[in-house]
Amino acid sequence: MAGILVSARTLRGITNTWPRRYPERDRLQDAFMDPAKSSRGLVHQFIHYNTDAKKEDLLVELLAVSRLCRPGYLAGFQLNLCWPDAETLGEFKHLTKGQYEIILQLGKRAVCVAETPEALHRGSDEIVEELRRYQGVVNHILLDLSGGYGRLFEPTWMQGLVCAIDQADLGFGIGIAGGLSKETLYSIDPLLEEFPKISIDAEGRLMDDADGLSETKVIDYVDFALRQYNSLAPSI
Repeated sequence: MAGILVSARTLRGITNTWPRRYPERDRLQDAFMDPAKSSRGLVHQFIHYNTDAKKEDLLVELLAVSRLCRPGYLAGFQLNLCWPDAETLGEFKHLTKGQYEIILQLGKRAVCVAETPEALHRGSDEIVEELRRYQGVVNHILLDLSGGYGRLFEPTWMQGLVCAIDQADLGFGIGIAGGLSKETLYSIDPLLEEFPKISIDAEGRLMDDADGLSETKVIDYVDFALRQYNSLAPSI
C-alpha cells in the first residue's frame, strides 16, 4: 500500500504544518501512480485522512476527497481519526457503492487513558468491544501510537492487543506501525511468527533530514521486510 496524506486543512486549500508530507489540494492527483503501471498493479493507493469533523461533516469531507481523485486510482481511505461514527462510515460506503476499503487507525487518543508520555493503555477487552461497532464497515485495523513521529511501538502490549483482536474474530485485517525501518524491523519477529498475515506500516523513520520521503530508506525497508516475511512466514 502507498499512502497519500490529506487533512481537512489541505482539503480546504490551506498548507499543512508538514508541507512535504501533505500534497497541496490542486496537486493531489499528481501524487498518485497510474495503477496499471505501478508494480504490475500490486500497489494499492490509499488516502490517509485526518480531520476533527464528525458525522455529517465527516461524510461531506470524505465524499469531497474521493471526488478529487481520478477514477480507478484510489483504493480506499486510512482514517487517522479517534473512534469515528460507524454509521457515518457505513453511509459513506453506501453512497460510494462499496468501492473503497476503509482502514481505521487506532492511535494514541484511541487506545490510551490520557495524552501523556507515560499514559496507561486501555484494556484489550475494552478496545475489542469498541471495534465491534465497525464490523461490516471497516476492512482493516492499523495499530499505531507513533503518529508519524517514528516512535517504536511497545512489543509486549502490541502483541497482547493483536492477540485479543485476532481471537475476537471480528473479520478485520490487522496492521501494526510505530518506528519501523530497516534498523528496527527485528521488533516484529515475534508478531510475525504468531500472526503471519499481519501487515506493517512505516513513515516517520523513512523520512530524510528535510522531512521528505527518502528513496534509499524506503527501498532498504521494503527489501528487508520482504526477506523477513519470506523467512518467518514463507507460506504467505
